Amino acid sequence: MTPSRRFIPTLVARRRALHVARRLLRASHAALPALLGAALVASAGLSTQALARHGAPSAPPALLSSAPADGASPQQQARWLQRIADAATRLDYEGTFVNQREGTVQSFRITHAAGPGDDGYLQVDALDGTPRTTLTHLGRRLTFLPGRKTLMIAAQQDAAVFPSLFKPTGVDALLDVYSVRPLGTHRVAGRSCELTELRPKDALRFTYRFCADSATGLLLSAQTVDRQDVVLEQVAFTGLRIGGLGETERLALERRYNERNGWQVIDVPTVAALGPAVNAAGSAAAGDARRLNCDVPGFRKLGEWRQAMAARAPGQAPVSVVQAVFGDGVTGVSVFLEPVGTSNRQARQVRSGATNLIAEQHGEQWVTVVGEAPIETLQRFASSLEYKAAK
Repeated sequence: MTPSRRFIPTLVARRRALHVARRLLRASHAALPALLGAALVASAGLSTQALARHGAPSAPPALLSSAPADGASPQQQARWLQRIADAATRLDYEGTFVNQREGTVQSFRITHAAGPGDDGYLQVDALDGTPRTTLTHLGRRLTFLPGRKTLMIAAQQDAAVFPSLFKPTGVDALLDVYSVRPLGTHRVAGRSCELTELRPKDALRFTYRFCADSATGLLLSAQTVDRQDVVLEQVAFTGLRIGGLGETERLALERRYNERNGWQVIDVPTVAALGPAVNAAGSAAAGDARRLNCDVPGFRKLGEWRQAMAARAPGQAPVSVVQAVFGDGVTGVSVFLEPVGTSNRQARQVRSGATNLIAEQHGEQWVTVVGEAPIETLQRFASSLEYKAAK
């Protein structure tokens, strides 16, 4: 098989990730606000990875230009999904989109100026509630909070914004656990689009329906649907212009990215990949090479990190937390481990739209699992968890 071109993928509307995390955390009294916010972002997809096999071609114009018919080969299905994934990164576009979950509606303005690799600019402005702008470029994510004149700068570990879609486990993995079914031509934001359904082959994941622009492949809308065919959350463009982004708009994005004067700048520490592990006392264990693994069908481990979180009270040592991210090509799940002695949390189960969270005590560790998957799937992750020396 010919290797596919590398791209940066993720699932719908991850711009709302921190908002969702805060709601879950308030309900669950969890003690991991920063990392659980990062979980919803990271579980939406990691940084650049291969989409994988099935012969997806490297030249975007040659990709399948319409949704594959029923009975299409895996190669045809892969080419169609690849076209959708590529469109989010190779096209210039600007518009507004709306995200809806559990009766809550949020609207955003998005501007994307394409560039090679991470050299493009992606700006998302929250149009409801507290003013907030996120600008991503060259692997860094800047979050502007005008009300507090605060600018937060962090490493960008994922695309994390609609209209990106797929995760870096690869289309081969996705087609192992989902069936692809075309649902005909529809219209979104005044544009013709091809509606496609990804229906799971088991009960461990939700169904996804998405409509991709007929002319370019750009994702125009997406829904997450449970086994009773109830829409748990959805996101869609309400207005969109593809192409035609001028030099004036690009320079404005560049100036905003380099803006610092008058802002209180906070550099968010980068999560250390595969650093020292956590011990029961809540401190890093020198030379500890343990790794976190979960055995849930169809999910692959995408990455693992360890991070020292802020102390719970003055005079206490920082709390060391382990995070691992798993994906099946669309769905993302994050698993956190925290020493029991550093937390006063209780066992909880919380749901917000398609996102579920569980927190359970396993021996000397608190296990928190969060992701856009059925609660039974998160329980499978928690019950199958192993934290032991790497082979």
